[in-house]
Amino acid sequence: CGQGLPAPGPAGEEAGGSRNRVELWVTPEGFRPPARPDVVRLIRSGCGAAGVAALGETLPRVTGDLRVAAEVLLGLGQALREGQQAHHSAGGTHAAGLFTATGELAVVAEDIGRHNALDKVIGYCLLRRIPLADKVLVTTGRASYEMALKAVRAGIPIVATISAPTSLAVQLAEDRELTLIGYLRGGRMNVYTHSRRVMT
Repeated sequence: CGQGLPAPGPAGEEAGGSRNRVELWVTPEGFRPPARPDVVRLIRSGCGAAGVAALGETLPRVTGDLRVAAEVLLGLGQALREGQQAHHSAGGTHAAGLFTATGELAVVAEDIGRHNALDKVIGYCLLRRIPLADKVLVTTGRASYEMALKAVRAGIPIVATISAPTSLAVQLAEDRELTLIGYLRGGRMNVYTHSRRVMT
């Protein structure tokens, strides 16, 4: 991005001199490649196509007994925003952060993709043997089924997002005993599943 020069002539002028422009021509045949009987294609959306019941038997239940005060949870959205260095300087990034039960930021990662930000946080902890069962995960993006699935696999007991969870994420969280919190902003939050971990 931004390494090349704009194309000369009308196209470059039309783009206002932008270096972030790509022109692509595809032949009609390119839209319908020939079918190959030896290749099976699986197409799924970003929020999962498999049912929770089918996956539930292979996933562990979240057994962490972490309990966090509601007052601490309510401050984590702002604490995550304060740790977003890339977002402050350029914008357009998602963040994932792990917090202790007292609200101390342990790890934060940013990326243009919410899934990548979460992968960075979990990977950082696994490589350094940082425990996850006593942490709260806070994200800026929508809590999809895959986001909840990654938290369950990592053994993170509480996931909170400043955005909304999907219905499939709520189903998975309920089934696997993950505490799922949405709309963590403005001094409010919605606790969707396993509220026993939230102390009021």
